[in-house]
Amino acid sequence: MTYVEQSTIKMNITSEYCVGWENYFKRQTEKSQGQAIRESCSEGDDDTVRVELGRMDLPKGTFEDGIVANDVSGDDDDMDITEKEDYSPPVVDDIVDQMITDMDPDKNENVTSIENVSGSTATSGTYFTENKTLTNDLTFNLSDGNATLVVKGDLDIDGSTFSVKNWEQPDQNHTLQIYVEEGLHIDGGGSKMCVDPCTSGNIDPEYLQVYGKSDAHLAIGTGDSSFEGLIYAPSEEPFSPENRYINKNGQLVTQSNADIYGSIITSSAHIQSNAPKGMYDPSLKNFNPQMNPQGYVFPPHLSYLHITEHTIEVKNN
Repeated sequence: MTYVEQSTIKMNITSEYCVGWENYFKRQTEKSQGQAIRESCSEGDDDTVRVELGRMDLPKGTFEDGIVANDVSGDDDDMDITEKEDYSPPVVDDIVDQMITDMDPDKNENVTSIENVSGSTATSGTYFTENKTLTNDLTFNLSDGNATLVVKGDLDIDGSTFSVKNWEQPDQNHTLQIYVEEGLHIDGGGSKMCVDPCTSGNIDPEYLQVYGKSDAHLAIGTGDSSFEGLIYAPSEEPFSPENRYINKNGQLVTQSNADIYGSIITSSAHIQSNAPKGMYDPSLKNFNPQMNPQGYVFPPHLSYLHITEHTIEVKNN
């Protein structure tokens, strides 16, 4: 079976027979994995059902180098960086926006506000936060399953360590996926995002994944900060504003002894003073990324879409 790739089809159907249309799409997709009905007749506008078909999957080999970007500037000599003109992998803006709407803990009882986590350890499940500055250490213990963190606004790691542990399991390893709206900053002063044991000699970046919108600002630094994981935040357009975390031109900016272990996909990157250490993990060349947020159901795969237009002409004899 082959599927329509890298795009979805959205339909808003307004009809006095709205419930009939809703039941039709439920029946047609009941054997597929996913949820076609994104807003039922009773949830939104009167007599309107919103349907989405198709799914955006990232291909194997997406994370092909330490940094992959359309435009790279700064001190990038002898680094694991690939600069690609006209590079436009699929963006995840719609997915992040939809998740922010659906995963609001005020509306979804299955989602926990990260502010309600007791102590410094979160477990498997789905979490939400808004414009979070993390000044104390936070660890996701993945022994019981995957975890998802949805960030409305920015996530700022400020002098603390954000990590995952117990990701390695006998049957299937577990992953933390973070979906960021506006930006991620791993600030200086020893700030870290990493996968346990958080040492340069033993890295497993695929178990900490960050997905950001195309206009998200990304920064590592200034000074003595490190990131171990994957970041996917490409853009179909050039990134024009100055990075608001570190005042340089680039969607991603690193500065002063920033360590990177893993891979980052972004529109543009600027390396400011002292190139990052570590960089690319070659095992990622065969890594098949799968966005699979805990507690969120994607639309079903779309194998084909058949559209028929009928014209009926009625004559009065």
